[in-house]
Formats: sequence, structure tokens, C-alpha cells
Amino acid sequence: MRKNLFIIFFVIPTIVLGQNTILWKVTDKENRHTSYLLGTYHLLDRTFVDSFPIIAEKLKACDMVLTEVEKDSSRIRSYYNKRASSDQVNKILAPGDIDLINRILTYSTVKDINKLTPGELFAKLSGYYDAFCLGLTDTKMRMDEYIQFLAKENRKQQIYFESDTLQIELLRKGTAQIDWNFFKKNIKPLLDKYKQPNPTISSNSLYRKYVTFDLNYSFDDACGGEVLVEKRNDEWMTKIPALFKDNNCFMAVGLLHYFKNCGIITQLRQLGFKVEPILLQ
Repeated sequence: MRKNLFIIFFVIPTIVLGQNTILWKVTDKENRHTSYLLGTYHLLDRTFVDSFPIIAEKLKACDMVLTEVEKDSSRIRSYYNKRASSDQVNKILAPGDIDLINRILTYSTVKDINKLTPGELFAKLSGYYDAFCLGLTDTKMRMDEYIQFLAKENRKQQIYFESDTLQIELLRKGTAQIDWNFFKKNIKPLLDKYKQPNPTISSNSLYRKYVTFDLNYSFDDACGGEVLVEKRNDEWMTKIPALFKDNNCFMAVGLLHYFKNCGIITQLRQLGFKVEPILLQ
């Protein structure tokens, strides 16, 4: 009985606390390689990474750094600029709302609203609210780009899972169901959030949960076939196991790619890798 109680009291805190992190250690017992997983929040900047020196420490201990896509703002802008312009948003919204959207897109690499599909524009406006509340600008190096900078500075081999143009196409496809009719019906309450005298971030927002490490990876929950998460995970997992078996890798991708039973953590465990949390607090 005492032994069982010890197991219960020892294991449960480990499970609970184990999810209060964004950094994980991956061990391949067969080939004796050690890798690390970092879940990023794309809108945070380099100061967040620098506040936890262990992140750079683990990156420097590895041979190879894996990230989603090589960050090249000029190439992304060039890709969008080749598109034909649309004046639909100007027909739907008043000039004051257009000005507000242009201010919000300060946080975006692409700032010309006439080059965006309604789905892309709506997704960006939905996703930048926290950055708007925090007063983040595009003057500081974002978290994912900073990881790539550290890799280059420390002469690490870099692997990118996708091209930036592919990532743009995935966003376009993932938001294709949002047309201009949907945009027109739903844009007002979204912009009203931005217009509040003192816009604040919800205590339940991913940003709040991320910076406080109040995270639930929901490893037992099923995924829903999302283009931007599940399908990309499956594609990346055709490459990750071999890379982890042959190298000590530091992998930094968006936090949501580690969640649920389609997440990279669960898939690595199913392949026999040992994946354990590294608590940062």
C-alpha cells in the first residue's frame, strides 16, 4: 500500500508539472543521441529567449538546428507583390477601419491588404490581437528568426522543413473557406476588440498560457486533420526520426505542433524515443 501511494504521489506531480514547459529533451537510446524540442510563439521576440539561457545552452550543445522555414522577409514580400491587387476590402470597410487594419499589419511581413485573400487577412487580424495589446512592433527579431540567428552565429547546420512560399500556400489553403461574404459578416466584432479604450489579452489566450507555462499538451486528444498542424506534422515526421537517430538536433517549431495525439512529441514516443520535459521556471 505504501509503495502504491509513493508511486501515485511521485508520478502525478511529474505528469502535471511536466507540461509546464516549452522545452523537451529527446533521447535515442539505440544511437545515444540527445536532441531538444522547443515550442515557439511566433510573435514573441528575442528577449523572451534570452530570459531563459538554457534555451541557447541546449542549442549550442547540438549539431543541427531544425526550424519550420528560413526567414526571408524580402522574399516573402516579393512573392505577395506578384499577386494581382484586390480592392474588395476597401469596398467593405470605412476609411477609419482601413487605417486601423494598416496599423495592425505593422506586425506582419506583408502590409499591403490588397494582396491578401479574405482568409489570409482575417487570420492575420485574428492572430495579431495579442501583439497589438502588447505593443509589439516589427523592429525586434522574432523568436523563430532569433533561433536561426543563434544557429548561424554558432555555426550549426540548419535544416528547414518547408519553403516560405509553401508556408504561404498552406495558409491560403487553410483559410480558403473564408470568402469576402464571411469577412464582411464577421470583421466588425473583430475590429471592435481592437477599438477598445484599453484592449487587454484574455487570461485564457495562448499568449498568457505560453509566457506563464500554463500549458496542457492534451496528448490523449485526437486531432482534427488541420492543414496547418496535423498534415504538416505528418510530413515533417517523415524526416525527423532519421535526423534524431543520426544527430544531436535542436528543433524549434510552433508550440501547437507538439499538442495532441498527432503532435510530434506523441509520434516520437510511439517510435521509441524517450521524450521528457525540461522545466524552465
